[in-house]
Amino acid sequence: MRFKLDEHIPRRTIALLHSHGHSGRTVIDQNLRGASDDRLLDVCRKTGELMITADLDFANIRQYPPGSYPGIVTLRLRRNGAKSVLAALERLFSAIPARDFSGRLLIVTETAVRIRSASGGRRAG
Repeated sequence: MRFKLDEHIPRRTIALLHSHGHSGRTVIDQNLRGASDDRLLDVCRKTGELMITADLDFANIRQYPPGSYPGIVTLRLRRNGAKSVLAALERLFSAIPARDFSGRLLIVTETAVRIRSASGGRRAG
C-alpha cells in the first residue's frame, strides 16, 4: 500500500512502512506543506495514498466520511515524538493487515485502534 505522511509525521516512518512492504511519501516531499486538509485528501484520492496524520481534524467522519478516501490513519497520542509515533504505527501494522485500512478511518492511541468505516465502527486492542 502507498501512504502519504502529513508534515508532522517523522520522516523515519518511511523506513517502518518499507519494513512492512509499503511505500510512503511526505507532504513536504510533494510540495504540499501548509496545504489544506481538503487539498491533501484530494491528492490522496487521486494518487490512491492513505493518509497518516496526527491532525485530529481528519477524524471528523462528517467532514471526511470513511469510504470517500483511500484511508486515513489518525494518531491520537499523548506524545507525538518520533519514538511514540513509530511505536504506535508498529502496533497498528502488527495488529491489523494494511489491506483492511482501505476506505476506513483508523484512530490509533497508545492502547487501542478504533476503526470507522461507512458501515460503522469497531475497536481493536
